[in-house]
Amino acid sequence: MLSNRSGQALVLVLLMTTFIFMVGGAALALGTTTRRNAALDIFQKKAYYIAEAGVEKALARAKSDPGWVARLPLRSDFTNTSDELFLPENIPYDENGIIEQVRVIKTGEDAAGKEVYLKIKSVGRTQQSSRTLVVEATVIYPFPREVFKGFWVNRLEGLPQGHGVNFSIDTYITEEDLTLPKDSVFDGKIFCKGKVILDGARSHQVSIGGKIYALGGVELSYVTNLNNNSNLTIYVDSSSKVNLHEGVTVNYQVVVLPTQELLSKMPPSPPELLNPERLNWYRVNTDFTHLPADLKFKNGIYYIKGNVEFAGTYSGQALVVVEGGVTIGSGRDKYLKREREDDCLIILATGEVKTHNAHINPIEAFLYSGTGIRLQNGAGFTGGLISPQFDANGNTISVTQDESILRAYEQSLTWSTSEVKITKWVG
Repeated sequence: MLSNRSGQALVLVLLMTTFIFMVGGAALALGTTTRRNAALDIFQKKAYYIAEAGVEKALARAKSDPGWVARLPLRSDFTNTSDELFLPENIPYDENGIIEQVRVIKTGEDAAGKEVYLKIKSVGRTQQSSRTLVVEATVIYPFPREVFKGFWVNRLEGLPQGHGVNFSIDTYITEEDLTLPKDSVFDGKIFCKGKVILDGARSHQVSIGGKIYALGGVELSYVTNLNNNSNLTIYVDSSSKVNLHEGVTVNYQVVVLPTQELLSKMPPSPPELLNPERLNWYRVNTDFTHLPADLKFKNGIYYIKGNVEFAGTYSGQALVVVEGGVTIGSGRDKYLKREREDDCLIILATGEVKTHNAHINPIEAFLYSGTGIRLQNGAGFTGGLISPQFDANGNTISVTQDESILRAYEQSLTWSTSEVKITKWVG
């Protein structure tokens, strides 16, 4: 009897031991699997973040370098060719991870080049895990390079009649006639939907070189070449619209274009750079809300509410959005100029931009007014001007394009005026 009980106990012990070993083994296996899955999940998340870093690098380049975007291959999907590679393959991210590849293509763009549609594929890898992101984005360039290359107005009023103007810049007059008075000097292109009148006088000629596109025709009196190497080309839709009066010694040629073709070469009205949506975007994304008293700008966007005065020497690269009016110059500092060649200042104002009642020269900046620009005395501008109207009030004026300011804008401030919108994110 006792022997039977001992045997039953032994069997029970063996069964319990087996059960414990089975449960322990299962728990151990489960723990190992859980740890393996947890590690895999960590690696997968890290690979995702690495791929995301590749996307961010491509978007940052697109935001700051419209020239690079313009050179991207135009196609609907990836073809895995070398021209799609944004970075060299297998770029180290950290000691265990790499950006395996980042490809970028341009899937489309609008006619003006203000919106470009991109597709980005980025692969991140760490340990044995990899993740692929495919992102579609729209990059908006509200100020393409051509915007700040000119003097762009609907109406140009009050040019001095007793002495000329000096324009070395492309000039866009989109609504009315343009008259360059005696002693004027012009070098560049004129686009005018009205009539262009070069109104020189004996011993006070208009000196000109470049091209004139005029829907209303061209009249010339006492006009000469800007220099020995310059010529004048006049584009009209009828040769009868070119009228020569006394004293015309300029070397010129007339090109007759069909009216619609000539019209297609004309710029539209000046762009509205501070519409309500754009103004609100600057308000939300501004970096600073007060101007530095010494005009030593930090790189970024300044949003100022109220009227502002700019005078003196500035440094840095800044976009200043003013919800109000702007006065350039002061009684003490009769200029607004850069400290270094790579400094750049863009001033966008919803209200009027005017000069101080002293002669202000130079004014080295890009200026935009949603209302109008008005001179209270003579002024010399170096940069670009955009406004619905410009009133010189009979004062002397010179406007010069400067490639170094354009380069500074492209290299330092394009990011501050461009915008990226993600339209699709898969991965």
